[in-house]
Amino acid sequence: MVIDFFLIYRLLLTGLSVYNVIRVARSVAQYKPMYDRIPLWVRRFLADRGREFFGRALLLNRVDLAINLGLLMILIVLTLISWLI
Repeated sequence: MVIDFFLIYRLLLTGLSVYNVIRVARSVAQYKPMYDRIPLWVRRFLADRGREFFGRALLLNRVDLAINLGLLMILIVLTLISWLI
């Protein structure tokens, strides 16, 4: 009997990814009612400040972000190719 460690690795990685996506979705669903109770002006203030902060951070780290996104896309493509082989 041959044990395919690569298949086990892929299944574990896929299972872990699905588990984490479900955890994030459950957290968002859990905290959504609390966010809806915040007054509208506070939500707008938080959205404006968040947009300003992340916009500045994206401008400062534009090259690093592009490199990391490129590597992430390569990793996703290689994972999809490994599932098709």
